Amino acid sequence: MESLTLDTALQGNQGKDLETVKKLNLWASDLNDVSLVKEMPNLEILVLSANNISSLKDIQFCENLRELYLRNNKIKSLNEIYYLKGLKNLKILWLDENPCSYTKKYRLNVIKNLKNLEYLDNKPITEEEVKQAIEAGLEFNNPSDSIEEYEKLILPLNNYENENSNGFESIEETEKSNFDLTNGLENEEFQESEIVKGKECISNDQIKSDNVLSAILILLENLTSNQLDEVIVHCQKLKN
Repeated sequence: MESLTLDTALQGNQGKDLETVKKLNLWASDLNDVSLVKEMPNLEILVLSANNISSLKDIQFCENLRELYLRNNKIKSLNEIYYLKGLKNLKILWLDENPCSYTKKYRLNVIKNLKNLEYLDNKPITEEEVKQAIEAGLEFNNPSDSIEEYEKLILPLNNYENENSNGFESIEETEKSNFDLTNGLENEEFQESEIVKGKECISNDQIKSDNVLSAILILLENLTSNQLDEVIVHCQKLKN
């Protein structure tokens, strides 16, 4: 894991100091520390997808931020959204594939707290969602607030209710098709996923079992094709 450095932050930007940086693409840079962004008050677009970010605390200082891409990181508590509440220009947020995005009423709670947001996880925020968020969403007042709902380990998606009666589905496409900070920058894609309405009550044994399964699935995502083949063979032996 790495920390964001001055050289990396200025790379691809014509400015000679951090205050002049307006766009920063750090996709898949193995970063877990981006505290340097606190010195970028004029930053407007920040891409941090596919890293190891666990907190949004440092991003609160980017007062001019308009677009924030955080897909596939390590943010466990949705209460971290508190740090973004002061970013009045933030219109686009991508938080999908973080542990916190699999919590109950995830979408409504984000909309409730980020009132100027227009897009969440590449999906437009509707007037109906805003109304539902006002009625059913939770207001985050402090990141240290103890909200049990957001401190759970990842459970399979079918343990959580669908926030949209028509279903929520991410369509495979580029995260930002027209976003190119450096020449030859490749657009990242994400796999299709959906949230399925599940049972409201499950036993403790079922929770434990589901947590183990979730951990296994996460590990499988990091395996090569050959390693996956070995896993399949082993699973077939266990099944027989």
